Amino acid sequence: MHLPLNENLVEKLRDYTIRIGSTVTLRDLDTRTLETYTLVRPDEADIVRNRVSSFSPLGLAIGGRSVGEIVEVDAPGGWLHLEIESVFAADDSTLIADDAP
Repeated sequence: MHLPLNENLVEKLRDYTIRIGSTVTLRDLDTRTLETYTLVRPDEADIVRNRVSSFSPLGLAIGGRSVGEIVEVDAPGGWLHLEIESVFAADDSTLIADDAP
């Protein structure tokens, strides 16, 4: 059985995944701290402004992921265990997914 593709649904689902331009809040599962980052192209990366390259270890770990997923990052200071808490759409600042109760 082949179901017709709902273009609006496809677009909404695309917005729930982290991609370049998405702003993401991550919870460190070891320290319980929260950090917010924006995933950017490598030439736009600026860690002081929490702009993370899509090709960095963190960027590679979170790209294509969504709220509620847990990722492990092999960072220079050791392994990080992070949960994706929220994702803001890449094209605006509307909260599109949140793990809050």
